[in-house]
Amino acid sequence: MAINVEMPLHKARELMAPYRDAMPINNPLPEIDKEPPEAPNVLVDAVSLGGPSGPGQKPLVRHVLVKDLNKISTRMKFEHPKTGVFSNKAPMGLYALFDGQSCAGEPGPMAAEFCARNFHLKLMKRLAELTPETSDEASVQSALVGSFEDLDKELLANQPEVNDGCGAAVALLIGARLFTAVLGQCSAMVGSVPEPSRISPVLLGGRQGVVEGDFMRIRFAGGMVYGDGGAVRIRHPTGAESSVSRSLGDRFWKDPQVGALKAPLVVCIPDVQTFPLGTSEEHPFALLAASTVAAALTPQELVEIG
Repeated sequence: MAINVEMPLHKARELMAPYRDAMPINNPLPEIDKEPPEAPNVLVDAVSLGGPSGPGQKPLVRHVLVKDLNKISTRMKFEHPKTGVFSNKAPMGLYALFDGQSCAGEPGPMAAEFCARNFHLKLMKRLAELTPETSDEASVQSALVGSFEDLDKELLANQPEVNDGCGAAVALLIGARLFTAVLGQCSAMVGSVPEPSRISPVLLGGRQGVVEGDFMRIRFAGGMVYGDGGAVRIRHPTGAESSVSRSLGDRFWKDPQVGALKAPLVVCIPDVQTFPLGTSEEHPFALLAASTVAAALTPQELVEIG
């Protein structure tokens, strides 16, 4: 049974004051940190020598240098998580090369140019799809692999005039973690200083010709694998041959309608790794090398030059 209790209005206000003050709507809003993350504190550059020199000819190797990926992502309205590997406003940079010489067919510039223009967009989209619960190293590696798949799918579906292919070497810097993704005959490495006056290479993938793990898949798809060691090659049912089993583009090697293939002979899955960086004295630099450079110089020679 309800009992009506009458009291002066001022008394009722006094009794309700503690509850009113404790209501969330009356609490001060938390301060929002609007200060953007800093750019990575690194020096980065790219160099290309040789290649086509005639008028109108395009370079076979294309470079991508995104010195502040956080800034570009914000500008493009891609927002990645702020937890896990991205916590503490982790600086982010993206450095890559796309090599039209590391392909299954004839070398060409078109696939490399397309990939250089679009890879960062695919990667930012994939990183933005991560959640606070999926912001660990494995999820970033999966985002890199997915970016290659998205790029390859768009290239084959929407660029019918592009028939060549390319390899790639990608380095994604997030805080003190270096994520690398290498495809084909390109390579990636970090210079490590285990003791004063001595630099050693730490290989982070690369120099993939015909990957041994692809042998069964290639044979099932209708191709042939022959040769030994570094001379292993793929033979297409039409008789064409390739020295790589992974690349971007290369329409001829991925179209099941050509040569009655059951599945693509060449795929676009990169070798993905994560490397925890130390101080600049411990790991003074990282190198991404195109296929011709990686074939001509040993890893030790590359780090000594670097």
